[in-house]
Amino acid sequence: MSISSLTSTTTPNFLYDANKTKQNINNSLSEISSGKVANLDPASQAIANLLQSQAGVDMQGIQNGSDAIGMLQIADATLTSLQQGADQLNQLSVQMGNGALNSDQQSMLQQQAQTIKQSMQQDVNSATYNGQSVFGSFGFNLGTSMVMGGTTAPNPSSLDITNQQSITDFMKNISTAKSDIGSQINGIGSSMMNNINQVTSLTSASSQISDADFAQSIMDLQQNSLKLKTQLYAQAHNTDAMKASMGKLLG
Repeated sequence: MSISSLTSTTTPNFLYDANKTKQNINNSLSEISSGKVANLDPASQAIANLLQSQAGVDMQGIQNGSDAIGMLQIADATLTSLQQGADQLNQLSVQMGNGALNSDQQSMLQQQAQTIKQSMQQDVNSATYNGQSVFGSFGFNLGTSMVMGGTTAPNPSSLDITNQQSITDFMKNISTAKSDIGSQINGIGSSMMNNINQVTSLTSASSQISDADFAQSIMDLQQNSLKLKTQLYAQAHNTDAMKASMGKLLG
């Protein structure tokens, strides 16, 4: 047997097998570090990207819904404060109906009422979310649906303790507004929950396509590392055998 035939039967096959094993090791290391399947085929990658993109849209919708609820909660808290102010004005209105009061006492009640109304108006003016008034109409894109909502800002200046009906109507309007806000919050919360369920499904489907199986990747890494050591040992043994054969041929 010639020297060239000895080398040609070992080295090319060894290099091919060793390089392939090292590539498998690199793939396993990549999967372990990134958590993603190495060399995912383009079609599967496109599907995974599409699922993640839709999940991103739904997640933004969840954030938008959270902001909408935040605005409505501030509006509701402000209405509660206005309700308390209206209760105080209602009490003053009853006192104002006391025919035994003199003009000074009536004037004092009017001043108290004016102070309460100013405080109520301040509550309305300061009720903001991210620099915007929480009163008025608004629209929020929840990803899969568009939510329109909001509530009209109450007008405390219309309250008059000499006209108890104005206070009664104001309190009824606040009660109606609070009920409406509660319905809006429940509706938005329901849409957000649907989005959360959809995000869970989408990310799960994407993970099944692109996420690596850590246990399998570690097992593959161990097996390929052992395989490479075996290949290197076998090549070293073949090299020693080749040297011995060459020594005999040259000796």
